[in-house]
Amino acid sequence: MKVKQLMYVVAIALIFVQGVNAADIQVQAGADQISAALAGAADGDVLILATDGGEYTESATLTIEIDISIKAADGLATMPVWKTAGETFIILKHNLSLAGIDFDGQNTTGKGIFNDPGLNADGTFAFNNLIINNCIFHDFDGTNTSRGESRIIHVDDGETGFQLLHIENSVFKNVMPADNNGYGIWVERDGGVPANPGALAVEIANCTFTNISARALRLEGFVADSAGTKSTLLLDHVTIANMAGQPMRIDNMAGTISNSIIANSPDEEGIRADAGTQLVVSYSDFFNLTANFDIRGAAAITEDGNLAVDPLFTDGANGDFTLTAGSPVLTAASDGKAMGDLRWDPSSTAVEQLETGFNPDQFRLEANYPNPFNPETSIQFHLSKRSMVRITIYNLAGQKVATLTDGSRNAGSFETKWNGRYADGTEAAAGLYLYRMEADGFSQTCKMMLVK
Repeated sequence: MKVKQLMYVVAIALIFVQGVNAADIQVQAGADQISAALAGAADGDVLILATDGGEYTESATLTIEIDISIKAADGLATMPVWKTAGETFIILKHNLSLAGIDFDGQNTTGKGIFNDPGLNADGTFAFNNLIINNCIFHDFDGTNTSRGESRIIHVDDGETGFQLLHIENSVFKNVMPADNNGYGIWVERDGGVPANPGALAVEIANCTFTNISARALRLEGFVADSAGTKSTLLLDHVTIANMAGQPMRIDNMAGTISNSIIANSPDEEGIRADAGTQLVVSYSDFFNLTANFDIRGAAAITEDGNLAVDPLFTDGANGDFTLTAGSPVLTAASDGKAMGDLRWDPSSTAVEQLETGFNPDQFRLEANYPNPFNPETSIQFHLSKRSMVRITIYNLAGQKVATLTDGSRNAGSFETKWNGRYADGTEAAAGLYLYRMEADGFSQTCKMMLVK
């Protein structure tokens, strides 16, 4: 299955907490329609791009100064396409959620999203949350920029960074400026005192990065304080292939890279780890590289279950990373699934399952709503017969956070809520959490995002 087919399937509501008077604003295709809708929007509103396959062309860069979500309408056959005549699509000064949009750089645009929240009133650093789901960013070469560079998501030295950067089910491709200074994500730390991290937390899952001239990922985090605190990184089921430069550089972050494929950068190492970076890299495939890692300074990488085999893409040279039937990575991930972006697994039903309705003859756990959320979210579940059922929240380290439901229920549909707190009442940190349903031998696990 090709990316153009895959990208339109998942429709997850990515909404920051809406106020009492928040609204869904329908936006039709045309010139400067998004900026016009944004001008009339309030904190927490959702701009819904409603035209199937429509072109939304902006004459200048948009500056986001309120918490807002911009998403494609549900049920569209073709993604709405956003184009801009500005150097940058978006300058981000507040929280933003994006879903279901094709960002077409038209081989001219320099940047997709430039994060610049500035300082708080007391002079301390301000941080944004950026949540992206089911988007495509492509064909950025920086022709209309003064420096001729392209960075799809960008935090520069001297700017304030992200509290949380969360990206899933998205593609970054064809970032090839003339000076070869092209990046998928560039998140740089301000070296001032106190040091400002480019990001406090980065989470990337089920994404593909390809045909980018410098790096897919350039991430700088928090320099550890006396307690050893570092920014956190989670990469899971990511495909990075056909990079002209080094696929990834990570500075001063602690975390995991798992179930991923890094392939076909024959003149480069797969991952460069600098400064105090501490990573666990597991169940990932490294192929056609000079080496898996370039470890510098006090950085450390622990490995487990990694491979060095040809993943056997269908037509990797032309951007089709569908795994062929004989691929050695089809069931090699830690969860028994394929390594890399799961949408390239032709046998995967993970996406289709999100679209099916509840069958009264089956147990089922629903996606929580809202998601992302703060401070509370609702979780629905269904039982086909009277059963003992347990709903449990876990963090990404596998530690139990809270138990929401634990007891016998009759057959039917039920709802429970999580208030973003541990069982002892303390607030949980912003980030990705898992919630698990267990009932009569059935189990299902889903993800949800807590934002602050």
